[in-house]
Amino acid sequence: MVLISDEIAHGQDTKEGSPRADYKKELAYLRKNVEAFYFIGCSRDERKISLQKELLQPGSNYDRFFPLSDMNALNDILPDLLVATVKESGKKGAGMNYLTIQIDRQIATGNSQRVAQLQKVQKYLALPPGR
Repeated sequence: MVLISDEIAHGQDTKEGSPRADYKKELAYLRKNVEAFYFIGCSRDERKISLQKELLQPGSNYDRFFPLSDMNALNDILPDLLVATVKESGKKGAGMNYLTIQIDRQIATGNSQRVAQLQKVQKYLALPPGR
């Protein structure tokens, strides 16, 4: 599962008195049905980032937080990031292998802008699991 947000879960802090859902129950239900959880955080607010990271499961090889500065940062990398995370969640190393192949193809065509985009995705995928 890939979650993209610049906010925190409803009820995750004390600012929302009556949240629409219990995020802990919802997350526990989702975890039964997904093997990988990738959170693409699009906020600059350190408090929100800290709370977003709390949604990750410590010790999981497939829980990752990708820190982007804002939603606009997704424009160039989202398709490749999604493909790479899906491949990675199916088989460890498959996402990185996919990106390496794509980078080699773009180097061969001389497309340096595309190489830079793919390398940015590689950097996110290489982040350690968990928080």
